[in-house]
Amino acid sequence: MSEMSETNKRPKGSRQWLAILLYALTGAAGGLVIVHYIDTITEGGPLTGMHLLLFLLLFVLLYAAMLIQTVIHEAGHLVFGLATGYRFVSFRIYSWMWLKEDGRLRCRRLSIAGTGGQCLMGPPELKDGRMPVLLYNFGGAIMNLLASAVFFGLSLATPPAWVVTPFLRLLAVIGVMFAIINGLPLRMGPVDNDGRNALSLLHSEEATRAFWIQLKVAELQAAGVRVRDMPAAWFAV
Repeated sequence: MSEMSETNKRPKGSRQWLAILLYALTGAAGGLVIVHYIDTITEGGPLTGMHLLLFLLLFVLLYAAMLIQTVIHEAGHLVFGLATGYRFVSFRIYSWMWLKEDGRLRCRRLSIAGTGGQCLMGPPELKDGRMPVLLYNFGGAIMNLLASAVFFGLSLATPPAWVVTPFLRLLAVIGVMFAIINGLPLRMGPVDNDGRNALSLLHSEEATRAFWIQLKVAELQAAGVRVRDMPAAWFAV
């Protein structure tokens, strides 16, 4: 029994380390873009004070690229969710959340460990225990990849000496890494990522029903319905 427990724990640990490695590679990829750009404009010469300031600016732009790609990622969930019958409930970036409450859009503050953002939507009705889950869950990664292709194409059309060129490259690199981090089925800290959610829902009718209830409860709560007024069958174990 103890051997089985140890065996079951190893894959979880390896997936956790893989997630950490992917985040580290994201930062490393952004750093390589910055170093390559600085090397290009200095042409191998010594760094000046202006170059150092530009270096710091590019690190700020690296974080800006992460923020922009986070917005793009959550927008992907929204777009593909709407396209497959879901309804808008809330849209969160870090701790800022826009919520549809009593028919009006309101701003709230909410943080969830292990997530940089979240797009919650009201689910379509279940049909034979199933509903569309792949595009809604993979929509963020798909949108990151599409945006990265656009940003990289734009970077090829700008003069290499412009600071906008490395910024576009950063957006492209970060977008690809976000797509990998969210598309590969992984447990990211205390929560499963989009890819793991999609596979779990695809192979389990029970998980799909639980997912539907979770989204439906969030939708009804935003509409002002109390949990005690919801069907008791939703909460039966």
